[in-house]
Amino acid sequence: MMKEKVSSVFKNASSEAARNASDEEQIWESLRGLIVFGLVVEVLILFLLSVLDIQYELFGMQIAYTAAVIGVPIFVVGCIILTWGNKKFKTND
Repeated sequence: MMKEKVSSVFKNASSEAARNASDEEQIWESLRGLIVFGLVVEVLILFLLSVLDIQYELFGMQIAYTAAVIGVPIFVVGCIILTWGNKKFKTND
């Protein structure tokens, strides 16, 4: 009887430890939220700049084109970082 109680305590403890996220996972969850928020804001800004059709020029192009030339690589890098981080820090439940 005592052996069964001890083994059940160990089973519960190991399953509880498996459910708790590591520090790295918790940090990644916070960073991932910030990265996703930043990417959403970037897309909204790119959309607004393309819709507003501002006539000012930057680097010899209209603002909307310049923002797209600069913003698209930033968006791609953000997506790559999200994919890499999810593979590295996310546990499969």
